[in-house]
Amino acid sequence: VNPDKDVIIEAVITPSTSKNIEVMSPLTGDHVEKDILVKGNARTNDNIVGIRLWDSYGNVIAETTAEANVSASGQYGPFEKMLAFNTTDKTGELEIFQYDSVDGSISETVEIPLTFN
Repeated sequence: VNPDKDVIIEAVITPSTSKNIEVMSPLTGDHVEKDILVKGNARTNDNIVGIRLWDSYGNVIAETTAEANVSASGQYGPFEKMLAFNTTDKTGELEIFQYDSVDGSISETVEIPLTFN
């Protein structure tokens, strides 16, 4: 490496995925504070993804939904939602999922372990 030259480092972002949900942010192991910007792409029932944040004790500390902006049925569309939370715990897990259109159960889940600051 020549110290007089700029070094360009390219980072590859590896999303957490399932068959119909791709989460671009946050990524597995990210350190987050009291707000999380959840971003990704989805093709789900009614274009809705559920979002839950769990602490390490199994308590839901935040929950919401986001709508994917889909241009045509069956296509992926981007979603984005700010999730506010408050905890004294040090670790937790973000869960992004879709509801089954028949019985309302959770039919597909992406789980992302996180560290809280």
